[in-house]
Amino acid sequence: MSASKRNGSLSAYRDQQFQGSMKEQEDKLRASTTLYVGNLSFFTTEDQIHHLFSKSGDVKRCIIGLDRFTKTPCGFCFVEYYRRADAEDALRYVNGTRLDERVIRCDWDAGFIEGRQYGRGKSGGQVRDEFRTDYDGGRGGFGKMIQNRMERIQAGDFAMAGGTNQRRSFGKRKWEERNDSESQEGEDVDKTTDLRLKLRKMRGENGEEVSAPEQEGMAAEDNGEGAFSQVARESGPAAEASNTQPAGASSKVHDSSEKAALMEDSMAERAAVSEEDAEDNVVGQLAGQMADQDKQMDWS
Repeated sequence: MSASKRNGSLSAYRDQQFQGSMKEQEDKLRASTTLYVGNLSFFTTEDQIHHLFSKSGDVKRCIIGLDRFTKTPCGFCFVEYYRRADAEDALRYVNGTRLDERVIRCDWDAGFIEGRQYGRGKSGGQVRDEFRTDYDGGRGGFGKMIQNRMERIQAGDFAMAGGTNQRRSFGKRKWEERNDSESQEGEDVDKTTDLRLKLRKMRGENGEEVSAPEQEGMAAEDNGEGAFSQVARESGPAAEASNTQPAGASSKVHDSSEKAALMEDSMAERAAVSEEDAEDNVVGQLAGQMADQDKQMDWS
């Protein structure tokens, strides 16, 4: 095959973070002696890569791609030759072959610069390993998103994994918040009534005119009847009318509130159990895929 044929047209591979225009990158690709190599196993060593690619010519250097945080191999590398022709031969004969039981992929690269050896994924590795849904034992198992999800489930952190604890306690929390709100309202009534009675008493001590209802309020306070007795007395006919309700009316209202709260708790509990079952199914499916993959690796 002629040199012009081997040069051929460039593939669609481009470095998205190349510092320059698209034309400048293409010009460098056409004159480059560097290859990008992908789909490597995390366990493949630099010596293995050097041994394979040196079969097409003298290798100048080999740069292993590393996880940005752990500084461990993350499945790619750069191979630089001394001559363009040797790189062309590697692209022709090595691309698509197997290394560590994996089909490796080679393509032209515009040239290695410091910093490009680190993965660009959120977790530190390659972006492709963030979103993989299949199990790949040579590349750390499942993708990072699924791994993080499984770790949260195994640790019992259901609030982070899906919010089941929050759903389970929703009804109970809502009931407690409602009771707290009612208690606060009662305390506010007590404080307002006490201040009003104190004001009336001060006016009486200063010789100011105090109305008959106010005098009764001060007398009630001195007799220790408390704020709620005074409020009930001042409410007049409306309070008396409300007090004529059947004895069981208030208990019925309380019972209905308790029933509503219990229904909310029951619905939240059922929703939580349903979600836990769904999560168990997901974990079971993932575990099955891992077992099948291990069997395939054993047979190979």
